[in-house]
Parts: sequence; C-alpha cells; structure tokens
Amino acid sequence: MNCPSARSGAGRGGFTLIELLVVVAVVAVLAALLLSTLARAKTQAGITVCENNLRQQELALTMYVGDFAAYPLYESPNGYWVQSLVPYLRSSWPANNTVGSANGPVYTGTPRRSIYTCPGYDRLDGVYSTNGIWVGAYAYNGGEQGAVPVLWMAGGPRTILVSGGLGGGTNGPTRETAVAAPSQMIALGDSMIEPVGGAPNSVVGFPSAPRFSPEFSLAPQPFNTVPPPQGPAVRATLRRHGGRWDMAFCDGHVEDGPPQKYFNAYSDSVVALWSPDHRAHWK
Repeated sequence: MNCPSARSGAGRGGFTLIELLVVVAVVAVLAALLLSTLARAKTQAGITVCENNLRQQELALTMYVGDFAAYPLYESPNGYWVQSLVPYLRSSWPANNTVGSANGPVYTGTPRRSIYTCPGYDRLDGVYSTNGIWVGAYAYNGGEQGAVPVLWMAGGPRTILVSGGLGGGTNGPTRETAVAAPSQMIALGDSMIEPVGGAPNSVVGFPSAPRFSPEFSLAPQPFNTVPPPQGPAVRATLRRHGGRWDMAFCDGHVEDGPPQKYFNAYSDSVVALWSPDHRAHWK
C-alpha cells in the first residue's frame, strides 16, 4: 500500500541561482534606501540641534539689546561677544579640546556640551579653544574691518567693503535703531571652517563673520571666465550640515539654506544681509 504523505517533499527543489541573485539585489536596494534615509535623518537632526542652539543664542542677544539698546561688541575689554551673553544664557564657550604640538593644535576629543557646541562641527573633529586662539562652531556678525577683494566680477575685479556689522567698529557698538531691516540682517550663524595645518582630520571655525569669498558663489555666472575653485575649506564646511548653513536673524527667526543664499558676493541683495543699513557697499 502506497503512502503519498511519505513522498510529499520528493519533487520540491531549492532556490535557483537566478532567484537567489534577485533576492540579494532586492535586499541590497532596500539597504541602500534605508542607509540613505538614515543619513538624511541624521543630518536633519544635527541641523535641528544647531538651530535650537542658535534660537537660544538669539534670545540672549535680544535680551542684551533690550537692556543696552545696542548690540554687543565683537571684542571689548570684557572679552568677546560670547562673554556679553553669558548673564542671559548662562552657558559659556566650550573648553579647549586640543593639545599643543610641533605641528599646531591636535584634537583630543569632543568638548563638554554647551549651547555653543554643534553636532556637525564636532563630527569633523572641530577645535574649540580659549588658550591663545578663539575658534568654534558658531559666529557672530561682528563685521571685518577693511575690504575683501572679489574676483570674477563683470568688468574686472571689484572689492566688497565689510566693516561694522553688528559688532561695532570705530564708532562704537551698533545701535538697535541702526538696523534698518531686522528680519533681513544676519546676527548669528554657523562659522566658516578650515582644516587645521598639521592636523588634517580636524577643523577650526572662525567666530567672526562674514568672510565673503568667490568660493561660495557656487552657481556659474555668465560673466565668469574661470569657475571659482572649491578648496579644502569649502569642502570641509559643506560636510558639516550636508551642504546647508544655519543662520539666525536680528528679528529672532532661524533658518537654513545653501551657502550661496548667504555668501553670494555676486548678489547685492545677499551682501546687504550683512549690513545694518541693508545696502551692499562696493569700492
């Protein structure tokens, strides 16, 4: 007497090579999509933390302006702009996280957490220091005295004048009433960063802004004869927040955008974001 149940698996084969390859390909595609999504989520989380930091810094700046009817000096006898905000924010600049060497500062680890530490900057082994130099993740529109040359302009080189900002100059601190368009005046934001000489895996951020450069006019212009180069400093900077930049404005709002939104030296409207009178100044 035959028993069909004993022979039920006799004709069942395994997966073919093609079927296995298809399964592997599908799994690889799903993994790539998942990793890409996780990377974007991680970048966005860093941007969110950074923007929250800037909101708190901006709140402290607003309270300072409310008390003094003027913006803090970038550097005063009492210290840098950060020291002016300490009574309102109760958070200090991060501790020095480097050690000296023959080749310059060497990164030793993530500094203690503060409202001035940025996850994206720390992932690049960002240097914080108050021992001789003062660098870090965030910058204040303190202005830069003098003029910054801008090349590749129509009709030949032109020079953009960058002086005063919010950090004052020869005429003292910038008065609150001197800011013509608070919603279009940059107050605080991510710093410009550059690799450390002798420590290629570390970066330093400069806490004074703006630093206009043709390198940040990334969109090709019809009058360009030579495309602006994208040097190591730009590449390092763009790795911080996935190519985006966080900025806080004098009216209190915080936003992020591509660097040419804030640093395009070819656009008068962008240059005006750094000037209290909301005008572009050219020489």
